[in-house]
Amino acid sequence: MVTRQGQLRGRIRTINLVLVALLVGFLIAFVTMSFVVDSQPWDYYLLMRGADLFCFDPDSFEFGRDLHIHYPAPFYSTFCLPYRVAEPVLRWVWMLAPVVLTLWLARGRAAALAYAPLGVLLLIGQSSWLLMPPFIVAARQRDDRAVPWWQGALVALGIFKPHVAAPVWVWLAWRWWKQRQWSALVTWAVVMIAIVLPSFILRPNWLLEWLPNGRGFEPVNLASLAQVPVILGGLGFAPGTGELLAAFGFCLLAGVVVYLLLRWRRGKLVLYDWVLLFFFVGPFVNDYDLVVLLPFIAGRRRRLLLALTAGLLTWLFAMMSGETSPFARWSMSLLVTLVLLAERLWPRPEPPVTAPSVDSLPAG
Repeated sequence: MVTRQGQLRGRIRTINLVLVALLVGFLIAFVTMSFVVDSQPWDYYLLMRGADLFCFDPDSFEFGRDLHIHYPAPFYSTFCLPYRVAEPVLRWVWMLAPVVLTLWLARGRAAALAYAPLGVLLLIGQSSWLLMPPFIVAARQRDDRAVPWWQGALVALGIFKPHVAAPVWVWLAWRWWKQRQWSALVTWAVVMIAIVLPSFILRPNWLLEWLPNGRGFEPVNLASLAQVPVILGGLGFAPGTGELLAAFGFCLLAGVVVYLLLRWRRGKLVLYDWVLLFFFVGPFVNDYDLVVLLPFIAGRRRRLLLALTAGLLTWLFAMMSGETSPFARWSMSLLVTLVLLAERLWPRPEPPVTAPSVDSLPAG
């Protein structure tokens, strides 16, 4: 006999499967149409054009805003051959991999696919999903387990966006060194060298070219508290030294304040607290970068609900404000980390103290 509770769970599972099929179907249709109209997702096109120039037309390659080339060279040297040889396969993997990772982290819950930073990432074909494996490795660390050597290879993928991978890189390096996880550390170093070395072979001076032309601020996408000095000061892609120092100083001060609040409310900080703190004040954190929070929230119903609610407000604000808002559009993704931090600071009710029953009292 099937109970009402069992029927309800069956209906919920059916609805969930239908929603997953619909959302994945929309994405497949989106990618298919990009081939039909011969128009690649915007950021994917910019990134891969830069990779193609780096390897096959080095004289035309130039760091800076003119060609929208801002990444460290190892990114371009890694993807130039896949793009030139098997672009359709690369595009399908590029667009479907973040969805597969998200569903795996969320244990198949369709709701996770409505996470706003994931939607932005898929809409423009951004690359921040490449940073999900290092964050997955960090989020799933256990004190009582040895670290498999191959996890070091996943952590090395952070080289594509070191400013995003920074919190888990620092935490894992310290933790693995302390625990003497030598195989994982060696694998991390070897894979890093394997990724970086071709870029120096192809363009030995790329680091000197890149450092003066690193990416500045983009208020439309900036999804951290750094948008306060950036927007008020009118900073953009080419801030001066004084403006950079002012923005970094503001973020550092705000980070110290939030850190002290977290210590006051929670005592010892865990990795999740450090990651939230980093993305809340990070000077160069954009909306799509927040996809790397999924390893910490996709499997937690409360956290996921908070992030989805904040993300819904972000999408509504973005669609209604357009270019008319002085606070731009997708910068409202700051709400995602804000509500997750608020949840960490929110006082938890103490469990009720009940008097012991007579039966539980010791005899005598």
